Amino acid sequence: MLLATAAAAIGDPLGNTTIPRCAAAVVLPFDSTRPFDASRASLAPNSNCVERFSDIRAVRGRPRERLTIGYTYYCDVHHLEHNLRHWNKFPVVVLDRIHFLIVDDGSPDEVRAAPVVARNAEAAASITVVEIEQDLAWNIGGARNLLFAVAPTDVIFVMDMDVIAPLGLLDWALGRLGPVRESCLVINTFPRLAPRCPSPCPHPAIMLVSKLSYWHLGGCDEDLVGRYGGTDPLFRHKASIARSCTTIHAKGLGGLPFLEVILHNTGQRKPKQNGNKKIGVVAAKINGTRPWATSALRFSWHTSFSTVQAATI
Repeated sequence: MLLATAAAAIGDPLGNTTIPRCAAAVVLPFDSTRPFDASRASLAPNSNCVERFSDIRAVRGRPRERLTIGYTYYCDVHHLEHNLRHWNKFPVVVLDRIHFLIVDDGSPDEVRAAPVVARNAEAAASITVVEIEQDLAWNIGGARNLLFAVAPTDVIFVMDMDVIAPLGLLDWALGRLGPVRESCLVINTFPRLAPRCPSPCPHPAIMLVSKLSYWHLGGCDEDLVGRYGGTDPLFRHKASIARSCTTIHAKGLGGLPFLEVILHNTGQRKPKQNGNKKIGVVAAKINGTRPWATSALRFSWHTSFSTVQAATI
């Protein structure tokens, strides 16, 4: 049975000034020995605020969509505009099968993602922007959890806003939907071309995974909100030790088109909290002295733009 005793107001171990809201959902604590069960529900209501569970509704997609390309965003107009120009060049036969989902992680009004998309999106692309309403410091794990909670397809290709996904890579991903959907499989370490890499080096955050696999691994741990750097390593750690899951390193597959890094990062960065406390939380999760988080979505959100339904910005 899913835990139903998550705190009504989640405590903040890092001393963030903005206190998260009652978590909208709970998940089973990560267990490396738990068998993968494709029939189990991903999320369950938090008994302390059951009414919030109704906020978790999948965004609207088009009938032929099979893959969500997911991004988290914060004040990064430059990279978002670059990606939009790239998507607008895709052939319709590919755009019919994918949905671009952007989670705006509490950006200030003047640099929100929704108006940028509204100005630059063309009709052929299916794009949704979901906005988190609280500006929580480094809420990477929460934004990632929201991405998986509301994505319109079973499989998500998680991207970073500062990279371009070549059309050939998306074609490759569309051809892998069956295996990714049917078992606990995480494909990560996709190679990228970047100035600091003497040869293509793996990207630490980008991955291809199903919703079921993601929640089977407990999603991203929202206890890590507050400092950049711990979210992806901890998720990769869980995937690597889960007995019922397989991790495939894309960098070793050969023949994949490389991710292209967009230069000149102009996006704002959220203020970091105490780094020593964060390192301690990550270590404690791994060594078992601190429990895995069982609550998710400790904030409120709304859909601010969609090409599939009437847009509001």
